[in-house]
Amino acid sequence: MPTTEIDYFPPFSVVKKSLQFKSVHGEVQVSLPYDELVHLVKLMARSVHVDEDWYLAGNSDVVTAIRNGQIRSARQHWIEFGYFEGRLPSQLAVDPDWYLNRYPDVAQALAAGAIESPHSHYLEFGYQEGRLPVSI
Repeated sequence: MPTTEIDYFPPFSVVKKSLQFKSVHGEVQVSLPYDELVHLVKLMARSVHVDEDWYLAGNSDVVTAIRNGQIRSARQHWIEFGYFEGRLPSQLAVDPDWYLNRYPDVAQALAAGAIESPHSHYLEFGYQEGRLPVSI
């Protein structure tokens, strides 16, 4: 049965068409207009799983927007707005041992009782700070 989600990820040849290349001191540098960057990010965001129930439970404004017909779904909101606002699409697993070893400041905050857990730190601060939840 067909899914309502579109599992489309643009091929690199499509991405390359949006880029401007130049050589600086023998190194290839790439630039692109901001609107193209946003468009490419939205295309790539379509391949990310959005946990509709989890997203709606933590984003009452999205529930209201859906109810008012301003947006169709949590997934659409995350792709169009939520990602750019720094919202998570789903609750990500955090490897607590790896996270504490990778980020000693978090381990210190946990030991001092300033945070509840590595997972709570990631959800509240780590994602916005660009920290990884697991080794990749």
